[in-house]
Amino acid sequence: MRKLILISLKNSLKLVTIYPIHTVMTFIYALLSIVLNLLFWLVLTSNFGEIGLYGIKEIMVLNMFALLADSLGGFFFGYRDLPYCINDGSYDKYLILPRRDIFLFLIENIPIVYMIQQFLMFIIGFFVIIFAYEISFNIINFLMAIIFLAIGVLILNLFYGSLTMLSFLIDRFEGFRELIFSLNITKNYPLTIFPKFVQIILTYVIPMSLISYYPTMCFFGRTDNFKFLVFELIILIIFALLYEFIHRKAILKYTSNGG
Repeated sequence: MRKLILISLKNSLKLVTIYPIHTVMTFIYALLSIVLNLLFWLVLTSNFGEIGLYGIKEIMVLNMFALLADSLGGFFFGYRDLPYCINDGSYDKYLILPRRDIFLFLIENIPIVYMIQQFLMFIIGFFVIIFAYEISFNIINFLMAIIFLAIGVLILNLFYGSLTMLSFLIDRFEGFRELIFSLNITKNYPLTIFPKFVQIILTYVIPMSLISYYPTMCFFGRTDNFKFLVFELIILIIFALLYEFIHRKAILKYTSNGG
């Protein structure tokens, strides 16, 4: 596994050295997106007050947690390109390796530079917001929020991975996958601004709320941490079982077809 991580790091650094301007522009684009998003919420709350029972402090923290979720999501970045690797046959080499195929594939395709970039912006942005808005917080709630966020990222990417694995079974399924995950933008919004049925979808079906909204609620001490931990673990088990079922079916069909 260490060799695969080194390969991933080498590939990331190679992209930086070969395309330095692209790397800088990507960073600038990400930074501008964050600034404009925060500015949008600043203007909105200054004119209309609380949004979905959230004031500017809560919304700023929510957006920082969404940024951290983006960084952690880099561990599963390989899912994005998996359908194309299936189509061109380059995924075959992972099936003959002694360890689990998808694990090896994901490790080798971690965008380490991107993850570090997002993580640094989270650290800087989070502490700027904490000091600028004089937000006091409980360290236990902060740590629990990070744990809930990490579990939420895992749950969301198990769902994303399940949809991706369907590419083994259904041709060109990635288009539908990306359509569903266009809802990714909702992670920057308080869940309570949406109608009730949308809140249910974003929690139990496409669990976007688990990576930013609920960690933010925990951070501000508005959740029962134990009950929510139990809830997240149950959701995690369900999505893990779903993923494992689809993965087994997908690999079985792929190998039986000569893949």
